[in-house]
Amino acid sequence: MSYFYGAKIGVLGLNGSGKTSLLRIMAGEDTEFNGKFTLSPGYTVGYLEQEPVLDELTNDLDVNTLRALEEALENFAGCAMVISHDRWFLDRIATHILAFEGDSNTVWFQGNYSEDEISTYCT
Repeated sequence: MSYFYGAKIGVLGLNGSGKTSLLRIMAGEDTEFNGKFTLSPGYTVGYLEQEPVLDELTNDLDVNTLRALEEALENFAGCAMVISHDRWFLDRIATHILAFEGDSNTVWFQGNYSEDEISTYCT
């Protein structure tokens, strides 16, 4: 399905809510889960580990490096899923938000973080 081709999906949620687990399942790094994940033919997944240099990657970047990362994500033709607690960063790059809200609830929003419905719901 090419519906999300080019989407930049910001993934939000409290620590331990399952954000990294979802990405590890999608990347084939975690196979110990209930359910099924199938990647569409012709698509590949790249995955950057959370540890040691990418845990909250935007926290330790200077302004120029952060801008370069934003530009790289904006110019990337494929879909990207980014886990971050940095709402300002997600506001600039996200076209969609997947919010892990606890108690196994997830909410999907089209738009960036500052869309009225999202910022009201996720605060």
